[in-house]
Amino acid sequence: LTETGSTAVALAKYRPRATILAITASESTLRHLLVWRGIRPMLTDSFVGTDSVINKAIATAKEDGLVVSGDIVVAVHGTKELKPGHTNLLKMVVVPSIAEVQTKRTTLIPRTDDLLSPHLQAGRWRRTEEGRWTSDPV
Repeated sequence: LTETGSTAVALAKYRPRATILAITASESTLRHLLVWRGIRPMLTDSFVGTDSVINKAIATAKEDGLVVSGDIVVAVHGTKELKPGHTNLLKMVVVPSIAEVQTKRTTLIPRTDDLLSPHLQAGRWRRTEEGRWTSDPV
């Protein structure tokens, strides 16, 4: 996600093998990014709900054949909206499969319960009254 395109240009300088999808709400930034090698600009209405904007961009990239299910996408953007030059966030997003999109379970990191479920099934872990996980002696 970019206001001015400077982060996308800085990344393109290193000529990565992967295409850089630069999502912007500015038509002038979109036109500016069209001349850079390895950058594919995409226009969006707004950056409100950055996760939804990233998910829409991934869906578009999937339709265009840039990514397939299971690929890892790196999303770079800032936490302050409408503040150019404040890129401070990097997310690694796994491209969901069609089944995951249909069930709306597109969590990027497994829940703690999912990670501990083999131990829970074996009876080694239990949750205390304070909500902490503890292990029983084996």
